[in-house]
Amino acid sequence: MKLWSFIDEVCLTLSGHGIKVNMSRPDGLVLLSAEGAGGHNAGFILADPMSADPSAAIEESVRIDHLCKGLDNRPMIIVRDLWEREKEMMQARILAHCGICRRIFARNCEVRRIGRPEANSFLGKSHSYGGASCRYCYGLYVRRYTGSSAEEAQDTVKTRSLYPEGALVAVAEFSNARKWVKGDKTIRSYEWIRYASMPDLRISGGMGKILQKFIEDIRPDDIMSYADMEWSDGSVYRQLGFTEEGTKSPVLFRIDRNSWTRTPVSREECHNLAPMALPAPDTLDSGLPAFSYYRNLGSLKFRLKLTSW
Repeated sequence: MKLWSFIDEVCLTLSGHGIKVNMSRPDGLVLLSAEGAGGHNAGFILADPMSADPSAAIEESVRIDHLCKGLDNRPMIIVRDLWEREKEMMQARILAHCGICRRIFARNCEVRRIGRPEANSFLGKSHSYGGASCRYCYGLYVRRYTGSSAEEAQDTVKTRSLYPEGALVAVAEFSNARKWVKGDKTIRSYEWIRYASMPDLRISGGMGKILQKFIEDIRPDDIMSYADMEWSDGSVYRQLGFTEEGTKSPVLFRIDRNSWTRTPVSREECHNLAPMALPAPDTLDSGLPAFSYYRNLGSLKFRLKLTSW
């Protein structure tokens, strides 16, 4: 599948659900502007990294970041390797971003501690980076369906058929404590590593409900987390009381264009890399071994201080 086929697939996913799509090419990038359900306006930058030169991948990353900062509404970045590897999840996520999704309320759900295998299995199907090494895992389960108005009743029936009472609909993972001594007090800081709901589901208050349960159980002094700048502007963390503390540097990846897997490239390795011979772009998908590079946009760092220190 060539670049234009990738673009067509994304556009058809949106237009096939009644979403109006306009495409432009600012600075050589592919920008989709989508008008979705209920007046939802969303933007998507489509990236098909084909560069065999790491420095060219970095230049493209800078152009994407510059474009994102120049737009009123920050677009989501759809990278081809994720699209190819997790197409169903990616389709559901971009549709949800346009307002086409199921909705439930966290007040109708309950939070439970779960094991890492169950958490990572869920995140493998619902999070761009899958599960992670962690200490604490929490699941959000549907407990009941209440409060639907007459006009919402039909949608509630459909949602309930997909996610009945007892269904696991969101998962969060937290690290073990990082400790240090300040004065006569030992500070315990934790990282909120992962959170994801089912890709086609929006859970109003879901992140806050899991966060509150973790705080009640563990009593941390503070919690830090990162917002992936390809997917988020971090507003959900601000709404939960977190304070922005800076950024996490972008990561360079090597992409295997046969299996569509990506591998992080260390700084030391990056300095020693030379451009590799790749087939011409039109033959990249012929089954021959082919690798390219992509650098993401990094992350915003957030912290929630819960005690004085």
